[in-house]
Amino acid sequence: MPEDTMRAIFSSAGAAPSSSTAQPWRVEVVSGAARDRMANALQAAHAEKPVSGGFPYSEDMYAQVHQERREAFDAQLHGALGIGPNDDEARSAYHAESLRFHGAPHAAFLFVTGDGGARPAADVGACMQRLLLAMTACGVASRPQGLLSFYADRFVPNSESMRGSCSGASPSASPARRHW
Repeated sequence: MPEDTMRAIFSSAGAAPSSSTAQPWRVEVVSGAARDRMANALQAAHAEKPVSGGFPYSEDMYAQVHQERREAFDAQLHGALGIGPNDDEARSAYHAESLRFHGAPHAAFLFVTGDGGARPAADVGACMQRLLLAMTACGVASRPQGLLSFYADRFVPNSESMRGSCSGASPSASPARRHW
């Protein structure tokens, strides 16, 4: 990806609105060998099975209507990938590929400094949204990934919380692309 394209994308994302114009986020982009080292570390963590839960997660944290939406989306996405509902091995392999950033040459991580309360989390959400829109406007495919938050303690300083990540590459013909 040309450097001027990356600059345009992150300049736009950095101008996202935030409470009291605090812009409590920090963005880190990894590419090349650094991206490969991070992907290898994430896959090793995934193989070990323990997750850190960068922020609390539980299946019952969602209202019934939201659980139903997640299940429907999950069925569509995994169905498009040819992964059956009880095929844990294929799901694990898909997650492992996610932790390799699906082969994208760059991965961006959004962090929020401080207590990570509701306002900073909303602010970084606005930044993430603007980042994804800027990538789309520049013809760069993106893939937000919440899975990485389960391994946040492997690479996130204690004073920060990872609130989102995405990887970018040229648009792909992935059969699941329409689900992202």
